Amino acid sequence: MSLSQDQIISDYQTNRRQLEAAEDAIRYLQRQGEQAVDRAIQAITRRLGPQALGEQEAYLQRDLRQAKETYDEIVNQEKRRLQRALDDNERTYRQKMRDIGG
Repeated sequence: MSLSQDQIISDYQTNRRQLEAAEDAIRYLQRQGEQAVDRAIQAITRRLGPQALGEQEAYLQRDLRQAKETYDEIVNQEKRRLQRALDDNERTYRQKMRDIGG
């Protein structure tokens, strides 16, 4: 059973909308994560105050930077995965359209 041109287009558009919504969710989570790190840095700075021990502050900042880098890498991996899925969706759509002569 072959798919109709309308069904191929509909499937492609549905998949694309779902993947784009997932990308939007990732961007939202990325912003939320960046804001959480900024809030954590501000809270630590307020709590430690000007009399903070330099070594403790340096450790905390290092740990926060490492956590942010790990978070950023996870977000970037997910963005790459979604981009591959978008590319695959596009290729599949084009191949199906060629197959039916559309």
